[in-house]
Parts: sequence; structure tokens; C-alpha cells
Amino acid sequence: MDEFPEAFKRFEKRVDVNRIRSFDQLTMAFSHWAGRQWRGTEKQVAALKIEAAKRGIFPIEAFIRPREAPRRAPRAWRRETDRLGRIHFRDLLTGRFIRRPER
Repeated sequence: MDEFPEAFKRFEKRVDVNRIRSFDQLTMAFSHWAGRQWRGTEKQVAALKIEAAKRGIFPIEAFIRPREAPRRAPRAWRRETDRLGRIHFRDLLTGRFIRRPER
């Protein structure tokens, strides 16, 4: 793996960076050029910010609220298959078989 400035120089040879006006455009163009190598990690974004600042493109710092996973009710049952291939549902609290639970 090469250093980021070297990769950015190769990127500049392929893409006209002077036409890029915003940091978001630069990020999209670079991630498209880099392909699987671009993972968007903190180090990669920080290195891209440094290279962008050298060329007069400054990112707009915005507070991005972290996404919360949708809350789901904990499942109280488990689907099981017996030796004959029949499907049953087991209540995890009591351990007994129950009718098919509602979703």
C-alpha cells in the first residue's frame, strides 16, 4: 500500500482537481477513483482533508448525529425443527412449545 500523497498525485493525473469546488465532490471523485481501496476511515478522510486544504478546498464541518439502530422488541421465542422435519416454536422464557407467534 502506498502513501496517501502519492495516491493523490496519481489521482490528480487522471482527474482535473481544479474543477472540483467542494470537499464532498472531492470525496466522491476520489472514492470513485480509488474503488475498493477507499473505505472512508478516519485516517483516509483526514489525509484527504490535508490534500484538499493544500488546494484550497475546505470541508464544511457539520455535526452529524450518529444513526441509532431501530429498536426491536426482544424475541421471546425460537423456531425449531424436530427429527421428522416438523416446525415448532419454543417459548424462551418457559421452554415450552407454543403456537406460531404473531410478528
